[in-house]
Amino acid sequence: MDRTHVSETETSQEPAFTRLETITACAVVGVLALALGLIALAMPSTEAGHASATYRQSGHFRYAATAPTDSVYGTAGLVTGEPILGDVVGPVTASFDYRVASTATAEHLRGTIRMIATVHTAGGLTREFPMADTASFAGPHARVSGVLPVDALVAYIRKVEASTGGTGFTTSTVVVTPRVKVRGNVDGHRLATSFAPSLSFDVDGTTLRPSEPSGVSDPRAALEPAKNGKVGYPVTRAKTMSLLILHPAAGTVRIAGLGLGVLFVLVGLWLARPLWRSGGAGGEAARIRALYGSRLVDVRSLSLPESPVADVAGMEALAEIAKRYESMILHATEPEAYLVWDNGMLYRYRPVTELRPLARRAGHAAREA
Repeated sequence: MDRTHVSETETSQEPAFTRLETITACAVVGVLALALGLIALAMPSTEAGHASATYRQSGHFRYAATAPTDSVYGTAGLVTGEPILGDVVGPVTASFDYRVASTATAEHLRGTIRMIATVHTAGGLTREFPMADTASFAGPHARVSGVLPVDALVAYIRKVEASTGGTGFTTSTVVVTPRVKVRGNVDGHRLATSFAPSLSFDVDGTTLRPSEPSGVSDPRAALEPAKNGKVGYPVTRAKTMSLLILHPAAGTVRIAGLGLGVLFVLVGLWLARPLWRSGGAGGEAARIRALYGSRLVDVRSLSLPESPVADVAGMEALAEIAKRYESMILHATEPEAYLVWDNGMLYRYRPVTELRPLARRAGHAAREA
């Protein structure tokens, strides 16, 4: 084996990644992006959904009555929240202020409102006492007021007691209930709802004492009832795709997927231009230069050591060995060969064009022998 020394080396200045790795990465990303774009293209861009506009109904109970100035009520008389002493106060006027509001546009609101008082006796009997006739209103606000017939309520309870032989004052209640029905539009969608809060009084003789609301820390909450509602309606919205933690619209995925797919494919084809040209002049050497130029170190002459030499089947196998051992690939031109040296083993690839003359010389020598 001839021994010569390395006389000159020329190292490529291409990027650390080989052209083949870059082309492969572009191809993989391009194919995945195109596949994602085609999947999105096959999906409908919109889907039927459901949305809602919220609104809130609220109100405020009030009641009042006159009383002698020397009574327990003083000069102010009976005010909201105090017990109603039927033997002391005059006629009790009760009112309810109603309002409906929405964060969206509420319009064309119309409805009816009335108010009743209902007696619930210990014996299970009930009777309604109208306090205000049904009245119509327009707009988001309405008010109803009427007289709470305390004397008539107490008289009815006594009549029930006399008929049943019981004493039900301690368990009888009086419930004042405004009944509201309203229609209109909320955010352009039809609204049809009702509101019927109640204000309860426990009856003890001729006294009506406001009942303590259960489960409510503020006892005045019964005086200001409120209820939230929703107006549901169908909508058509952009269909989304679930991509890990992202949920982009299908239309966006179409544009981005197909656009990026075409872009990466074009970049890969542009990078592969030297491979197309390597089929002509230069042949395999040009192809190897195009694919593995970043790992090649050109040497004009090379001394081969007395060590095992493994001839690999192809340049791809030699490139894998160089990548595994993090080595450069030596390219000798006389004769044409590509070599990787590692731990006493020399891996070599000789292009087919270089092996043919050797084979012819070996055949000629055999014939002469």
